[in-house]
Amino acid sequence: MSAESGPSALGPDVPQAVPPAKARGAAVEFQHVTVRYGAGQDGLPAAVNDLCLSISPSEICVLVGPSGCGKTTTLRLVNRLVEPTGGQVLIDGQDVAGLDPVPLRRRIGYVIQHIGLFPHQTVAENVGAVPRLLKWPTGRIRRRVDDLLALIGLDPARVRDRYPAQLSGGERQRVGVARALAAEPPLLLMDEPFAAVDPVVRELLQDEFLRLQRALGTTVLFVTHDVDEAIKLATRVAVMRHGGRLAQFSSPAELLACPADEYVARFVGADRTLKRLALITVGDLTLDDTPVGGSDPADGMSTVSVAASARDALAAALASPALAAVVVDATGRRLGVVALHTIATALAAQTPSTRTSAAEVLANAGRVTPGGNGERVAP
Repeated sequence: MSAESGPSALGPDVPQAVPPAKARGAAVEFQHVTVRYGAGQDGLPAAVNDLCLSISPSEICVLVGPSGCGKTTTLRLVNRLVEPTGGQVLIDGQDVAGLDPVPLRRRIGYVIQHIGLFPHQTVAENVGAVPRLLKWPTGRIRRRVDDLLALIGLDPARVRDRYPAQLSGGERQRVGVARALAAEPPLLLMDEPFAAVDPVVRELLQDEFLRLQRALGTTVLFVTHDVDEAIKLATRVAVMRHGGRLAQFSSPAELLACPADEYVARFVGADRTLKRLALITVGDLTLDDTPVGGSDPADGMSTVSVAASARDALAAALASPALAAVVVDATGRRLGVVALHTIATALAAQTPSTRTSAAEVLANAGRVTPGGNGERVAP
């Protein structure tokens, strides 16, 4: 499948400016890409082996798999930090091997696990680093810095003149994302960007990232070891196995409902039915007027937001003696009650071939824990 045709988001010579309006994301394609280290050592396993992958504009493609399966190598092929032994990497139909790597990298955002902020530069100087290299006017850089800081939830007046050491870990991570987006790139590479922060901050950063990506329309290639993170963030998930081979490339819902083989099923985890609940919001469910027992909803029942996931609703329901939870909107107004049978019905409707009962949900309820990952398995 070829990349989307049309004008390149990077341009024939990777131009140095993009209009400040919301830009179309870039299409990325890997055509039979192989990477081997060590000349003449064809017997060694490839870091990436005959990879064929097509990512549409504005899509979030998450690469997930065990350590050493080639996720980061695949990411670095895009901005030519790694060169392929064979095959092609295309951005909007252009082979990156034919582009000058310096301007290419300036037009691709890059966020790494340990952020990599310059400790001797202020937040504003860090965020404006690439626009300065592109020789943007000073006024435009300042406006872009302030706009991005506000967009990621930081007060420009409070943080723009601070140094990275004066920020919390979550704030530094936000600044790293802002720096990667500063030159309005059509493509963003993210290598385990939220792995170094605690689970609470990680969830907040994930939510902020999704909001930003929806607002900007940037195409994202995202590397993680965390299956739950992949399910939450991805438009499509690429599961890789040792030897740099692609095991499955599909939507999160399809990945959880129909793993390609035993390896994928074990990697995603035995609790994949519960993981599917993260893809359903409470607002998608048909609510009851009263809980199963008919008691007053206000009597000792947990509450859950209508914007929360069905997995959160399950946890709230299990915390209530009535095995149900009151659903509220942003103002706290009660909208109805969600019970176990409601959640089971929603799961069954997602995959008609799967019969999921309330009893099965209860049997797996002990696995409803925040931040759980899929089982790590050998190929």
